[in-house]
Amino acid sequence: LGTATDFNVFLFGNHTQSGTDVWGRVAVGGNADYRSGGMTIGSMLGGSTTNNLIVGGNLWNVSNTVNGNIVAGGNVNLS
Repeated sequence: LGTATDFNVFLFGNHTQSGTDVWGRVAVGGNADYRSGGMTIGSMLGGSTTNNLIVGGNLWNVSNTVNGNIVAGGNVNLS
């Protein structure tokens, strides 16, 4: 799987998720909508300084935790 083996979630399109943890890294080619809260990304990665959430489009992240860095190609909306 090449580069995708470093990720728990690797999508080419949009991604909407809430109320669950992703233990590892997440890559989304489109927009990522995490507005419902209650989610942790990179929960098993501790205080990582790796780019653990990579989004090609826009990111909405409300009341969620991301362990590590966020990289987005579009607008980033954090609350």
